[in-house]
Amino acid sequence: MQFSNALAFQNLIWLTRGVRGGLKLHELASLEELVMELSKTNQIPTCVVEALWEIFVSADSSSEDRSGSLLLLNMMAGADSSIIANNVASVVSIGLGPRAMKDPLLARTTSLCLQKLKSSRFSPSVLQTVFGKLTALILNTSDSDKAEESLAWFPVCEQVCAIRCSNTI
Repeated sequence: MQFSNALAFQNLIWLTRGVRGGLKLHELASLEELVMELSKTNQIPTCVVEALWEIFVSADSSSEDRSGSLLLLNMMAGADSSIIANNVASVVSIGLGPRAMKDPLLARTTSLCLQKLKSSRFSPSVLQTVFGKLTALILNTSDSDKAEESLAWFPVCEQVCAIRCSNTI
């Protein structure tokens, strides 16, 4: 069965929308295994990967599409870490930049991507930049008046700790 690449990445992003709405851990793990296997066996066309990167970097993308595309790219990176490593500058600047202040899922997904990479891929200055941005995000959102907004940042803090523990500066 042949279907368009545009439809393929739209459907993949649609599957990730449940991450915000309560997708169960086993469902997310199953999706990750499926995407990683498809990536491992070269069944995801390069143009789909490129389209996911375009969605991630586009200022016109919704926060759900941006986070979903990065989540899928992270899943593919389980088979080939160069998918993230080759675009780490974009991941850090967008995923930990101003958009992340309003979107804890984007910051958490970015942290997951960075955690997947080996610390040897980063220079000490890049690691300092990453931790500086993550620290600023967490500190700037900790003053939130709304309890639910503050609670949304706990998973980000968890990922920051995981990255920090797996990398030494």
